[in-house]
Amino acid sequence: MESISGLLADDLRRQGLSDSSSDFLRLKIDWQKEMFRKYPAVMSGARPLTDEGEAAQMTSFETYARGELETYSNRTLELLHADLRLKLEQGVNMSEEVYEFLVRENGYPSLAEAERRLAERRKNVRST
Repeated sequence: MESISGLLADDLRRQGLSDSSSDFLRLKIDWQKEMFRKYPAVMSGARPLTDEGEAAQMTSFETYARGELETYSNRTLELLHADLRLKLEQGVNMSEEVYEFLVRENGYPSLAEAERRLAERRKNVRST
């Protein structure tokens, strides 16, 4: 799994966020990148991944996640970090788990089926 630049981790430390929060943010971004690669139709309506090169029409995933982390206590960050590392060791993408739940709540039987249907719908809209 590719990692984001070490510059981001340095930036987070300068802002007073712990190393656990830096690891957490890197992991969340990596998982979200994987979602964009695997499920482009589902992710077409998602927040932009980073602020780089984006017109600020919507808060990026990176900015949103960083802000969320700033509200957590050090103890919560420690517990969250341990949980995320366990998911990583198990080969589980937590973003995928969240989106799997969301698409089921929206009536799709699975994330794969939501991707198929949304891609087909986009294809039909473009061909009309």
